[in-house]
Amino acid sequence: MFSEQPLLQTLIEATLKNRLQWTIDTSTAAETIAETRGEDIVVTYYYEKKKATLALFFNEETEHTRFVFLDATGDWLYEIDSDDEQDGKLVRTLFDVAVRQMSGVADVIQHLLHDFS
Repeated sequence: MFSEQPLLQTLIEATLKNRLQWTIDTSTAAETIAETRGEDIVVTYYYEKKKATLALFFNEETEHTRFVFLDATGDWLYEIDSDDEQDGKLVRTLFDVAVRQMSGVADVIQHLLHDFS
């Protein structure tokens, strides 16, 4: 699955090792993200070198989580989600790590703690 995408693999590993600084700023892919319905919380990472955005979407009601890789124009390049048999646990862990490492979003973290205990 995700291992077939070398760049995505690198970015996933960097997230898990806290080498990427995620943010709640969605301006780099605002239009695409705005079109996504049913998602409550979005955290993003803008990859300057490739002009691409990684976004983690979380739906509180369904507890569905998606890890999406978007190009510079906002087109979807790749996605893994929590419903996936192989990558489901990974994507939930990625979201947890990304949210925890962000400064100034303690309210988001507290809001989600029960989902990732």
